[in-house]
Amino acid sequence: MLRNDELSSIELARILRARCDVDVSPRTVRQVRKKLGWMWSGTKYCQLVKDVNKPKRMEHCLRILSEGDGFEDVIFSDECSVSIERSTRRSFHKVGEPRRLKGKPKHPLKVSFCPLLLSSTFFGTFYR
Repeated sequence: MLRNDELSSIELARILRARCDVDVSPRTVRQVRKKLGWMWSGTKYCQLVKDVNKPKRMEHCLRILSEGDGFEDVIFSDECSVSIERSTRRSFHKVGEPRRLKGKPKHPLKVSFCPLLLSSTFFGTFYR
């Protein structure tokens, strides 16, 4: 658990069977893990920022605050992205201990789909 805090009871039961020739059910693994003081909770993520960029970001944010920018002249758009990275939703930690933060890349590998607005006349030419 210390090396891999994302290991599920099913995976752990398989490892015990393969490496130690111990046949236990995932339910037994969950019960023993709970008795040992382990619990699972939702993974808490933090933004990965390179040390070189931290002072630059701080300077930029302080400048925006001092100028009182309210972002009235910014247009925000919506898009749909499918991330190609594995981000688990749960991780295990000892009861009473804080959850470990997991770094999440600012620009993970992903495929983006942007909305396309077309007129009804355009659709009419293709879907008659």
